[in-house]
Amino acid sequence: MKMKFLLTVLFSIGIIGISNAQVGQRARIQQGVRSGELTRFEAAKLHHEQIQTHRDIRRARANGFVSHRERKEIRHDVRRNSHDIYRLKHNHRERRY
Repeated sequence: MKMKFLLTVLFSIGIIGISNAQVGQRARIQQGVRSGELTRFEAAKLHHEQIQTHRDIRRARANGFVSHRERKEIRHDVRRNSHDIYRLKHNHRERRY
């Protein structure tokens, strides 16, 4: 019983860390919109990627167990989203006021 609980906690920690990363990414997107570094189209694209990643997390959690492969794919998506945020914020396109 204790072992099962411990394993459940350890597996959930990986997903919790991913959720925290997504919160930080949302803040980076909002900051980019406020500063004008992101255009409306770029912000919408990034927001859509965030929604897709969140949907993948919900699907992975649906059966009560997140497999190693699912966790790996989600981590890959989060890292790709982070890279996309950086790339779009630094592409020298600015929102016109």
